This record gives sequence, C-alpha cells and structure tokens, in this order.
Amino acid sequence: MMIWRWLRLICEKILAENIDAASAMTTLMLVHGRDRCRRLEACCIEYMASHPDVHAAVVATKEYTELKEKCGPFLTDILEKVWMPALATRKHDSPPPLPPLPHHRHLFLPPHLLPLPLSPPPSSKTIPQKSASMINLSEVFTGSHEFRIADFSAAHKMFGVNNYIESSSFDVGVHKFTEVGIAKSYYVKYDGSLTVHCDVTVNKECAYTTSCSTAAARRIVPPSSNIACHLERLLASQECFDVKFQVRDSQICAHELVIAARSPTLHAAVSSAPHKDHVRIDDIDIPTFKAMLHFIYADELPPVSMLGKEATAVARDLLVAADRFGLDRMKAMCENLLCQLITTESVLATLELADRHGFQGLTDFFLDHISQPHVLKEAVETKSFKDLKTTSPRLLEEIILKISKVSSIDS
Repeated sequence: MMIWRWLRLICEKILAENIDAASAMTTLMLVHGRDRCRRLEACCIEYMASHPDVHAAVVATKEYTELKEKCGPFLTDILEKVWMPALATRKHDSPPPLPPLPHHRHLFLPPHLLPLPLSPPPSSKTIPQKSASMINLSEVFTGSHEFRIADFSAAHKMFGVNNYIESSSFDVGVHKFTEVGIAKSYYVKYDGSLTVHCDVTVNKECAYTTSCSTAAARRIVPPSSNIACHLERLLASQECFDVKFQVRDSQICAHELVIAARSPTLHAAVSSAPHKDHVRIDDIDIPTFKAMLHFIYADELPPVSMLGKEATAVARDLLVAADRFGLDRMKAMCENLLCQLITTESVLATLELADRHGFQGLTDFFLDHISQPHVLKEAVETKSFKDLKTTSPRLLEEIILKISKVSSIDS
C-alpha cells in the first residue's frame, strides 16, 4: 500500500509541475471526485485562477469546449471553485452587486459573463520568469589547472579502490570547475606524488530573460524512496516466497522475481533446478549466502558489526560470491571493505585470494601496502609469509619485485 501511495504522489507531482492551458481541464476531469487527489485538483484550480489571461487560454481550448457540451454540471462545479478567490477579494473592495444567479444544477454561463478572479498586474512574485540562452562562439575562455596529491599511496589507502578524489574549485571565465582524480593510477612520480593536469575551454554563454504568463504550479513533494527498506522487510518476513535455496544443511527462502531482477546468474540456477523448492547452491557457506541475499534485496552490505569477529574472512567470501554471481556493485563494496579491514595478519591471505581470482585492483593495492617498510617488517614474521614459498611462489616473487622497485626509487 505504501508503494502505491508513493507512486501516486510521484504522478501527482509530475502532473502539477506540467499544468498548462491544454492539460488543465483534462487533469481536472481525471481527478474529479477522487478524495485522495484533492491537492492536484487544487493545483489546477489555482492555475486557472492565477490570472485572467490564463483563464482565457483554458476557456479557448478544445477540451473546455467538449466539456461544455458533454459535462455541464462538472464544469459548473469547477467554475464555482475558480470564482471563490474572486468573490473573497470583491467582498473587501465592495464592487457593484452582481445579479442573482438562477438556481439550476445544469447552469452554464458563457465565457464573456464569467466573473474572473481579480488579480494584481503580473509580477515576478505571481508569474515566474522563464529564461532562454544563446551562445556566442566568438567569446572563448581557456585555462588550466593542476591537481597534485603529495602522498598518493596514503590517499589510495584512505579512499579505497576505484574511488574518486576532488580538488578545490577553480575558475575559467565565469565558471567554476572541480578536478576529479581516480584513486588508482600508474602515473606516480618518484616522490610518491600524483599530478593531474587539466586544460579547459569555455564558450561564453549570454543569457537573457523573457516574461511568460504561465502560473507557478504548486509543488507536491513525495516522500523519499524506501523501496530497499520494504524489500529488506519482505526478506525478513519470509512471506510470499516461491523459491527455497538449499545451502549445506539449511533451507533459505527467497522470491524469484527479486532474484531475477538483481542477479541473472543466480536466477539461472533457479531456472535450471528441477524444483524451485529445492535449489541447491554448492561451494558457499550459510552466513555468506545470507549476507549476499541481504545485499540482493537491500542493495547494501550488512553492517560490519553483524559479520562477527571474522569480518575480514566473511568479506573475502562475499567478494568471491559477488564475482561468482555477477554482483559488480557488491564486489566493489567488498574490495573497499577489505581495504578498510587490512591488518598485518590478514594482508597476505587477502592478497593471495585477490591474485588467485584475478582482482587486479585489489592485488595492486595490497602489493603497495605490503611493500611499505614498517608493514613488511611485521609481515615477514608471520606464518603466512613463510608458507608463500610453497603455496604461491609466483606471488612471493611479485612481492620481492615490488619491494625492489620501491627500494630503488627511495635510493
């Protein structure tokens, strides 16, 4: 029910913001008699009563003529609502009294006899200004800006893999710009800094303003989107499910429509299973699958506090699961989480996993991290480092090459 209410408000907002002479009467006919659409009806009435020119434009439309012929009572009801602001104004101004109107439910007055609302002359407060612009190609501004990150390795660690860093704003002509550098680059100088050079060309834009008699529509603000919250509740409620995943010795319920929309790879396993109440998923443990399902419904990872003491190990398993089931956003979030949870004890295990699965960005980050002298000094004392000689000699060779490159740069 909340989803339908949110959708209705979105539609009302779009209609209210686009009211014009051609659509006013059609919209009024659509919402007439619907109690839940009173605000949209009020927007249309306010539009028609905003200025005599607006009212005249509505009266001149084809829709108004058709309603005049077919729906006299409806049109009379609408016109009475349009007259109310005028009547209230005229009480204060004491105008000459109008002749009494005959009481008839099919009463219809021709347009030239309608008592139009009394309004002040158009002003910037009552009639919004519309602007148009043109570009003069003969006036061109050029400029450049250099964005330098002094300690790129530290920034890389702070912002994570494939995140962005913004420079301070700079001006070219009368425009402000902000340079954005990705926190992943091979163009790092010997002193560990990264400099991004940006050239900007701007065509000067000359704007002028013209008046328009379109009345300002009332803004209907819909509530913020909470679809992810509703889907998360749906998963927790275990209601209306039509799929059961068999993960080890546990059955986990889900909804095929959500699975199909969010992970086509996982849905392929559902489609190929003989029965939807027994879809077997191998090579994944129960906590990892539940955490992945949480992401599929809520579009976010579970809080780190919910991952337990072995949060790093769970994040590694989630990264592999995200890669396996084609969840690219979850994969990037897991990479960033592993960068945040990095420790001397976990660095080699995560590096080995990233190398084995071909996660190049994560591999490069952890190689940069372990090649730092203070990290390397502690890492070589761990059992994981000593076991690399037998478990992954190629990775050990890459670490040694990386250390030698850093040493040669420092020297």
